[in-house]
Amino acid sequence: MKTKPKRSRLFVDPEVQGALVTRCLVYWCLALFVVFAALLSPDFIFATLGLVSPTGPSIWVRYTPALILAGSMTPLMVLDLLRCTNKFAGPMVRTRRFLRHLANGDEVAPIKFRRGDYWRGYANDLNAVMRRIQSLENQVAALTKSNEQQKI
Repeated sequence: MKTKPKRSRLFVDPEVQGALVTRCLVYWCLALFVVFAALLSPDFIFATLGLVSPTGPSIWVRYTPALILAGSMTPLMVLDLLRCTNKFAGPMVRTRRFLRHLANGDEVAPIKFRRGDYWRGYANDLNAVMRRIQSLENQVAALTKSNEQQKI
């Protein structure tokens, strides 16, 4: 059995994947800001009112580990997002290439998506369109040949 090619690149469609990763990072940063604001505001309020001992650990000492852990999760989230988006961006890249070759009249093999890719049924539809185009081209070629033979 023929093995499927392994994904060599995760970032295959900068427009779509870049937009999704950017949104994810913006949402993640916004979530961090909101969480830390929620965590820090009681300390500021209690310190202002004199309800917290001034000799206690500083706010940064208390919350830096949380900030470091949250920051270390960001690359993992981006990598996971790229892996996820590759399952639909990759098929679209292959689809564009397939359609470009089909439009140029090149000999095109049926398109196949990898296992785990989204829109696998889309490949079947594209292959049906390709077969229809090839059938029509064969009919046109046969009619052209028939017309040329009748002229002789």
